[in-house]
Amino acid sequence: PDSITARVALAEAYVNYGWEARGGGYADTVSKTGWSLFDKRVARAKQVLDEALKISTKCPEWYTAMQQVALAQGWNPGTKRELLERAVKFEPDYYYYYRIYANSLLPQWDGAEGQLEQYLEETADKLGGSAGDIVYFHVADSLICCANTEVKLIWPRVQRGFDALEKQNGVSMLNVNIMARM
Repeated sequence: PDSITARVALAEAYVNYGWEARGGGYADTVSKTGWSLFDKRVARAKQVLDEALKISTKCPEWYTAMQQVALAQGWNPGTKRELLERAVKFEPDYYYYYRIYANSLLPQWDGAEGQLEQYLEETADKLGGSAGDIVYFHVADSLICCANTEVKLIWPRVQRGFDALEKQNGVSMLNVNIMARM
């Protein structure tokens, strides 16, 4: 009954269930019923996450689930940034935070041109060294895979992130394939 993991998983399921109701098309193609179900399910996810704050055990995935809620509910940029900063303070090496936030800066989520690239470079520089390069690599992977827009990345930094990951963890065929795709 006091599991943070169960609550986070439930919240993420509600968010995904909301997106299922909404569908993957452009906003103007979503039915009123689709929007209604989407809003209700995402609101339920937020409620579950808010209630989970009462549990003494904390989990880094709680923040990624809340970032998914923030994106779905269209939180203002300042509030999304505050959530990111709290997440990074909790667990700075959990690169999923950076990936989700970077996604929220894409043009389809009202990000301004160049904002994403500036954020990514500043974040990697702030982390510094191989940690910054590794985050750069992970975010680049998610953007190249899933972004429907051109993203201007710094290729030598992507390569350094890949090399740093190999040095840190050994050869990973997943990362080799990611690098080949990029």
